[in-house]
Amino acid sequence: MQQAEDYHDAVIFARSVPGIDEDRIAMWGIGHSGGAALISAGNDDYIKAVVLVMPLPSGARDAANFPPELMEQFKAERLARVQTPALEETYVQVWDNSLEQASGERGRVILHSPPAYEFFSGGQRRSDAAGTPWENKITLRSLYDISKVEPQDFIRRISPRPLLYLAAVEDVLTAPLEMHKKVFEQAGEPKEFITLNNHHVATYFDASFEENITAQIQFLNKYL
Repeated sequence: MQQAEDYHDAVIFARSVPGIDEDRIAMWGIGHSGGAALISAGNDDYIKAVVLVMPLPSGARDAANFPPELMEQFKAERLARVQTPALEETYVQVWDNSLEQASGERGRVILHSPPAYEFFSGGQRRSDAAGTPWENKITLRSLYDISKVEPQDFIRRISPRPLLYLAAVEDVLTAPLEMHKKVFEQAGEPKEFITLNNHHVATYFDASFEENITAQIQFLNKYL
């Protein structure tokens, strides 16, 4: 929810910048950040068009795919934090250590699949090379916060502003295609839904990316 509030602040700032057409401000979000974009767009009439690319629709659904012991561990951590407010954060590994691990039985990681490993480990290598080291971890508290948000509840509020919703045929990071379609059905008009014929991560690259970004540009040109 804080990320969505930050998006509101960004929109307010953009409206104050000389030369910015306040009637042509769009909200764009992808993956889990797409969930925050959905919440923000549902609450902010200053946003005149919305592009959601494989957004997180449900924190509860996301949490159901976490290693099962994590939520119980967080409850224990919350109790301990009441007793000891300065308690250090507990961290959880995000992706597997190798392609072999990602292809085998799931360990205590959040994102477990070969595409997730290839994407995040590649991002980590590029970040390290740029001198901005990226650690493979997330706080347990962050996972709990994710579990409490339901971006799908805000999609009805976007209409009558135009919405473009893109989803991949295979998505282990946010939700299956059928769930994305059901969330999209709740939105009012005008709206457009596009199925990307690849898995979530592949849509960031090569021909799949071109298909993805071309649809977004056409939508924005049409409505803004």
